[in-house]
Amino acid sequence: MTQVPVSFEFYPPKTDEQRAQLDRTAAKLKTQSPDYVSCTFGAGGSTLSYTPETVERLHHTHGLDAAPHISCVGGTRAELGELLQRYRSMGCRRIVARWRRFTAAVRLVLAIGLRSRHSDAACPRP
Repeated sequence: MTQVPVSFEFYPPKTDEQRAQLDRTAAKLKTQSPDYVSCTFGAGGSTLSYTPETVERLHHTHGLDAAPHISCVGGTRAELGELLQRYRSMGCRRIVARWRRFTAAVRLVLAIGLRSRHSDAACPRP
């Protein structure tokens, strides 16, 4: 019988108490052998700075394949490029690309693909 792929999504914690809850939850959910977990960035990029920390914690502390959500919302093109490089250096193999409009999402995915092959690619304008 084929096993159904499973993933879980986490919201980045902002406080020590929330980080402790993340650690407890990640440890429990790891027993379900998810294919990967993802970490959102909040409405309008409101938790963008916490997402990389959370992805790194899920990956290094808990041994989970963590996929950050990414969008052109909440940051400049240069910041997005730096963020993609940071995720690459962390060992991220997946990205969850999010955008409201389909055409903008396609451009974002293309930019991420270009960036993976060319370090100077940046997020196209929506």
